[in-house]
Amino acid sequence: MRHHHTRASAVTCPRTYHGHNIQVAIKVPKLHTEEYAINFIAQQQELQALARLAAAATAVEADCCGGSMSGAGGASHVLDFKGVVTRRDGAQALVLGRCVTALSDEAALAKLTAADRFRVARELAQGLAFMHEHGVVHKDLKIDNVLLDSTGGVKICDFGLSAIASPATNKGAGVGWAPLQDESFGGDQGGNPFWSAPELVNCWPYSGKADVWTWGIMLSQLAGWRGATPFPSMDSSTVYIVRTSPQRLGPEHLRRHILRHTRTDSTDVRQLVSDCVQADPAARPSMSEVVQRLEGMAVQALPRPERGGV
Repeated sequence: MRHHHTRASAVTCPRTYHGHNIQVAIKVPKLHTEEYAINFIAQQQELQALARLAAAATAVEADCCGGSMSGAGGASHVLDFKGVVTRRDGAQALVLGRCVTALSDEAALAKLTAADRFRVARELAQGLAFMHEHGVVHKDLKIDNVLLDSTGGVKICDFGLSAIASPATNKGAGVGWAPLQDESFGGDQGGNPFWSAPELVNCWPYSGKADVWTWGIMLSQLAGWRGATPFPSMDSSTVYIVRTSPQRLGPEHLRRHILRHTRTDSTDVRQLVSDCVQADPAARPSMSEVVQRLEGMAVQALPRPERGGV
């Protein structure tokens, strides 16, 4: 069985939990490295986010009358958090649910049918809607951080760069969480600029709408049947800019490239991608609204486009 994909900050190994024949993954920060302090902070951030979401999932499950859009269904698409163990050397490790593969596995991705691709997009949206409902912004969402369990179900993982919002003092206009802001982007503290929203790249105030941008890229990938690389035909000069100084791309960041790479015969899907990657976060739908739009589509599948992928 395949190990989890993990960031370079940690090592994940399969184990049996507490002798109860429960198959889990043990994730521990890399020790004895120059980045250990940063890795430890990432682990604590991941622990905080996963514990918060696990508690919320338990509460949702107990509330049989809860009619939340994301609800228990959304909670099931966040990687299972089993607890924390301490190794003999004193290092803390996270005990997580074990999955079969990651969506970034080209072989696994190639096996997905049109119906599978739509389901994966919908389950990912449901998981993100649940997270946002409980104040957690992933910030490092990408195809590598989407796992598939033994039934093919989606599990969102790797919360080391996640942020937890505080309740907004003014909840007008349906906004329940205060905006967040980071001091810098890039290096060990930042996400991947090929996937990140413009507000993250430029260190502007952000919210769960940053994850909406990235979900739009992933929908574009799934709909276009183009593999695990988000922009396979991007010119080398743009690739260099994205890698070295993505702020130069301006407030629209990679919107033009995302739309150019979106190959689908569905007008609804193409419009949803476009809406999710609006430069202005306020113009993007929430993840709950994305789920509603997906569930309202007449065709619950992402067939291979007749004109071919990029």
